[in-house]
Amino acid sequence: MLATSCARCGKPSPLSLATPDRTRCPSCAHEAATSPELRASLSRAAAALATVEAHHRQLSRPQARALRHASWRIGCFVAAFTTLVFPLALCAITGVWSQLTSSQGDPLLASCLCVGPFVIFTAVGSLLLRAIVRRTRALELAAAAIPPARPGDPARCRVCGGDVAAVGVSPVARCGYCAADSLVTPAAMARAASRRAPELVDFSRAISADATALGDLAARWSRWLVPTFVGALVLPLLVLVGIPLAFVLGIAGFFDWYEGAVDPSVRYTLVDTPAGRCVGRIDPLDGGRVRIESHGAGAHPAWVRELPSDRGLETFDARWIVGKSVRPRGEQPGVVGSVHGSPMPRMHRVRIPGRFGQRDIESLCMAGP
Repeated sequence: MLATSCARCGKPSPLSLATPDRTRCPSCAHEAATSPELRASLSRAAAALATVEAHHRQLSRPQARALRHASWRIGCFVAAFTTLVFPLALCAITGVWSQLTSSQGDPLLASCLCVGPFVIFTAVGSLLLRAIVRRTRALELAAAAIPPARPGDPARCRVCGGDVAAVGVSPVARCGYCAADSLVTPAAMARAASRRAPELVDFSRAISADATALGDLAARWSRWLVPTFVGALVLPLLVLVGIPLAFVLGIAGFFDWYEGAVDPSVRYTLVDTPAGRCVGRIDPLDGGRVRIESHGAGAHPAWVRELPSDRGLETFDARWIVGKSVRPRGEQPGVVGSVHGSPMPRMHRVRIPGRFGQRDIESLCMAGP
């Protein structure tokens, strides 16, 4: 904003290239003619303005649409984000609650699988919203007109200081002197006024900077606008699908790599299932009862029985299965080469030579004696 010190109160008094011969102080209402030195400086500033093409002072179509519909676009983004984040929050709450209230639950696993996507989605969405708001605010600050000095006065052009007035309901007004576009909404002008400092010395530099501000911003705007809004549509899908998938693949890879010690206190037995004689893990329950669980039956992935006790059962630890001919669920028979402890408590996994990865011991059925 071009200004000079008021001769009466000493505060900044705005200047205009459109009316270089006079100035009026908004603080004390003192109106006076400008000095020859000021008029010469304003004349040089006008010459500097003439070297900048008019389209650099005007909003591009994407910028104009963004300013006209800024609140609507941000509101739509928030509504879409809230709609997508609600089921993730519900999944996180129910998943963690079910694991906490289950005797066989694993709160850490539930937190990673259920809470992880919610946290990452919320963080990504918040960053995108912050980027959209910051870019919109930067455009508003660059395009905002100088607010009226007094209620009822017209707003002034952000470049030359001339009077501008909105046409109809449009928030953008074009200056009749320099053809610059200015945003004339009260909120935007108030925000911009709090960040602008009056230029009292180098008028030509200030005019050149204000005249090219929108053009410089337009290049950055066109570069980030499409990627940001495409990211707002694509990233939620990547978070919803990619994060759980990456987590599952990472966990699977870690489980296949891990080879812990065998826990001899964990006992197993052979049980008759629809898939034949399969390995079942014996888990102790309250009151001496036991729970036997097997995952070897293809038609019934979880075969579970509860018994009053483990009396009468032929039990063995995980090392018994080494060297036995087994049939993993959904695979051809093979011979167990080794058995290892799993990262999960009370679980073991086996390796079958010639096959990738490990298998849970509860997923094995006997293929031979």
